[in-house]
Amino acid sequence: VRKRMSIEIPPSFKIISRYFKRADDLENSNDQESFIISYFCRLQGITIGSKLPDLDRDGQKFLAFHLSKLEECKKTHDIPPSHEAKKLCTEFAKTKFKEAYEVDMKGQSDRGTSKDFFQAGLYFDILNQFGELSPECAQKKIYSNKKATAIIMAIKEGKTPTPGLPGFSDFSGGESDANLNAIEPTSLIIKKIETDPSKEKSEKKVNPKIAERQKKQGLVDDAVEYARFALRALEFDERELAKERLRHALNCLP
Repeated sequence: VRKRMSIEIPPSFKIISRYFKRADDLENSNDQESFIISYFCRLQGITIGSKLPDLDRDGQKFLAFHLSKLEECKKTHDIPPSHEAKKLCTEFAKTKFKEAYEVDMKGQSDRGTSKDFFQAGLYFDILNQFGELSPECAQKKIYSNKKATAIIMAIKEGKTPTPGLPGFSDFSGGESDANLNAIEPTSLIIKKIETDPSKEKSEKKVNPKIAERQKKQGLVDDAVEYARFALRALEFDERELAKERLRHALNCLP
């Protein structure tokens, strides 16, 4: 079992503490999928935290601590490149949303369902690291946050939460579910991460030139990620960590 967060969250970071708390909870789940989601929850918290106005010394120490945790993660686990991570995080968010949505539509929502919707909204939020949210994910993120609040409000008023939300599509079928099922299952993504990707590619008759371009692009993507990590480390005066990540970035370049 991994140690939980050992540094206090500064008052100015309370508004984004959910990213770090969720990361700690997932990190202790002892499975590869949850660990990867944990990594990107923590990274999202660091990204937002680094942009907060009037970042004081406590905030800098807090972010430096979590930058170090990301570094530890990369040493102990295979963190996938951004294109693989996007698929995995998207599938995870949609699965968690679907689970909460099905409970709600059966009229069985309780405080636990509210929490599940709240967490689904957070998982959709971390997808912003990979670019603009798709219309489907953006709508489900809004729905998750509003539904989490609606359930709690109903319970506080002594009412039974009403299934669904007015003004939103029915997510139980149709195009939304088709899009969900079109995404590669998380278990297959994890399997690809844990196995030699060259074997996966060899089974498909891919044009060698295309394969080479894809390989080079993957290395460039990794280099960009390392360089961004180095910049974040420099912002918190973690110079040795920044130098190490820059060396990794240069080594990735074809």
